[in-house]
Amino acid sequence: GSKRKRLVSIYHAESNTVSRILVTMPEYKLMYFNTMGHGEIIRWIFAYGGIPYKDERLTREEFDKIKSSIKGGKLPILMVDDKQLPQSLAIARFVAKKARIVPEDDWESALIDALADSLHEMLFDLYKLRQTIPDYNEYVGKVRDEFFPKSIAPIAQALDERMKDRQWYTGDKLTWGDLIIGRAFAEMYNRQPEMLKKFTHLVSHMQKVCEMPAIKKWIETRPESPF
Repeated sequence: GSKRKRLVSIYHAESNTVSRILVTMPEYKLMYFNTMGHGEIIRWIFAYGGIPYKDERLTREEFDKIKSSIKGGKLPILMVDDKQLPQSLAIARFVAKKARIVPEDDWESALIDALADSLHEMLFDLYKLRQTIPDYNEYVGKVRDEFFPKSIAPIAQALDERMKDRQWYTGDKLTWGDLIIGRAFAEMYNRQPEMLKKFTHLVSHMQKVCEMPAIKKWIETRPESPF
């Protein structure tokens, strides 16, 4: 199809003039299942950055048909024009750079990478547990009694401490780290608020992220999908 173009102004300091040029924008397509899972943080970043993309949600049958052509044979995959980028955190970081919410400072950037890895592992273990326990009430009981104290509470406690006297996770500007925190804890809080209620700084930070106009709109208008 025809490529999207964007008008960009370029300032030339030596001649004190501005020229305007049309820049070709890549076409983005996120391929994942109709679930939040490992694709949802990417969708949040696209929403926050106001970056147009196609949110393609495949059935298992549709995925099986194209699996052999997918890098690594797993979803999510981000199509950038005709190139494939695999791995959810690599995709999230790539889109976050486009949205300009990756810190320039190397240390701050590394802290967010570490946060992303921790929360990714936490959510992955939660999904795995959910798949092994079909009964929802039994699953919630197992999370509350065993998984939460061991695997979620220590992370929530550390984040609660960190957010006590900070506006954002690093420095004084929102980064994709803040979106990860919002994404990782929002569903949990909506379904089982009593688990997180003692982590007041974490909860208020998560709520602040979810109330940002672009994120709020995404949450309100996104397709219905399971955890």
